Amino acid sequence: MSSPTNPDHNEQKSRPGTICFCKFLVWVIVSFPSLAVIVFLVIPATMPPQFDIGVSSAMSFDISSSSSLVVTSWNISLFGRNPASLFQVKYSHVTASLSIDSAPLCPSSGVPGFTQATRSTYEIVARFHSVLAVINDVNGRYLVAALSSGRDITNVEVNLRARRRVALGPVWVPVTDLSVWCTDLVFSAGTDDNFSEAAHKWMVQLGGLEYCDISFLDVI
Repeated sequence: MSSPTNPDHNEQKSRPGTICFCKFLVWVIVSFPSLAVIVFLVIPATMPPQFDIGVSSAMSFDISSSSSLVVTSWNISLFGRNPASLFQVKYSHVTASLSIDSAPLCPSSGVPGFTQATRSTYEIVARFHSVLAVINDVNGRYLVAALSSGRDITNVEVNLRARRRVALGPVWVPVTDLSVWCTDLVFSAGTDDNFSEAAHKWMVQLGGLEYCDISFLDVI
């Protein structure tokens, strides 16, 4: 004759499995957001954006009659492409700087932030204005010498910095900051070599630069 079933014994047998399942469920709930964030931090690093200089980049200049000042205005066009098909990218705190042979030419320029859709290209336009004294500024002396003789403006460098966020559902997740370097740019007046007849002229950026260099800064 079989002995009566002990309910406490059955409860002790089933309790370890139940506890293990509950622990696993808690681990999944706690770990999933962290794993998702890690994935969305890794994926952007494997599909970095691409930037290049637009052909519409140009500069205008004005040399004072006394040749003591040189005034320049620059319109720099950059095209940024988001190659990813999984997420949008939001850029904020965008600033651009301009230099010649690593010597700053003018103060940094703020650029409006923007949101970039998947597999899309966005044009960024940065505008600069400088007034340089020819006597005590190395860039001023270089510009006057080059512009007065009709030579190309070489070794122009553009740096773009921005904070980035990627779309994780309805949430924008911070990823690494971005720094874009476009170096060895050349601005030329083309076929017009007689600079002495006009005080104000335009120069356009010559082609030849395929892609700008990209580096990633600290996490926001």
